[in-house]
Amino acid sequence: MKAARIFSMMFFAFLVLFWMEASYAGQKVVTIPKGTKMEKPAPGIYRFLLPDKSVIELRNFNPKTGAAGYVKIINPDPPDKPIEGTQGILSLNKMTQQQALKLPPSDYIRIDDDIAWLPISLTFQLTGIIDPDPPDKPRNLSPQPDPPGKR
Repeated sequence: MKAARIFSMMFFAFLVLFWMEASYAGQKVVTIPKGTKMEKPAPGIYRFLLPDKSVIELRNFNPKTGAAGYVKIINPDPPDKPIEGTQGILSLNKMTQQQALKLPPSDYIRIDDDIAWLPISLTFQLTGIIDPDPPDKPRNLSPQPDPPGKR
């Protein structure tokens, strides 16, 4: 009886650890570096323009809690495709207006009424990689001339 209880407790612990590992498998962490600019095109939508020309877009973002419903990362380099995710958490290290005046403008960003130190880390659940070319689109094919007699 005692061995069965120990076995069931160990099995339950194994299942919990396995579940926790699977839940963190799709998690991605991105660092928003110094020199980043921020724009707000609409309420709840924020875009971070990184120094390497990448764009991080947050939708349904609440600056008070740092939570975002949707995350999209667009890298302008050709081999990198856009990445999207959900349940983003932006870790904001807030500072006062007096502290910001002592720093160069590239060391902080202003999000609504809050001022945050850079770099900032963004953690989100990766949901997919966006392929701008659909799979049914022919790739790298040269145009073929019309067959004889079709003109």
